[in-house]
Amino acid sequence: MPTHHSAEPMPACSAIPPRRRLRARVLIAFALMALFAIAAASSTEPDEADDYIAGFVRYVHWPYEDMAANWTLCVGGDPAVDRDARRAAGNARGKSFVLRHVDSADGLDGCHVLDLTGADHATSVALLARSRGRPVLSVGRGADFCTAGGLICLREPGSERAFEVNLSAIRESGLSVSARLLRLGAARTPQDGAP
Repeated sequence: MPTHHSAEPMPACSAIPPRRRLRARVLIAFALMALFAIAAASSTEPDEADDYIAGFVRYVHWPYEDMAANWTLCVGGDPAVDRDARRAAGNARGKSFVLRHVDSADGLDGCHVLDLTGADHATSVALLARSRGRPVLSVGRGADFCTAGGLICLREPGSERAFEVNLSAIRESGLSVSARLLRLGAARTPQDGAP
């Protein structure tokens, strides 16, 4: 039985009609969007908080920040070793993060950022009281955090804005915040219930 081998070459890319190339590109784009959606859905809340914190540092300036070799990120709540390793690898404005775990009785000397996104309510309230009037960027979750004096409050997923900025607490802290950060977040004024 004779065998027949086709010797026809594969068509070059330019030989594929433009409509088929466009369809292939659209399918690839949809596949990539689906992969990104799956990755985003599987990400945990702490990863999101970490991303936000590094972003906030880009838009906030501390008194005498030029003298600091690193950003000191003070973390309240249960320490998570894997999360700490990710954070220590972070960088913002040319400086890496140094982590320090704090509890409600600890002082906040040297802290640039106070992350209370994983802390319970009592720890948050105690550490916010210690941070009041100091150049410490406190970040937590929910509107109650801003009401208690927190500077930046991450909102629940699905909110129109991802975070709120407590303007009166920012003024009291002595930090300088870029107008761009204020535009990205929702501004909270004393009339909104901030202290």
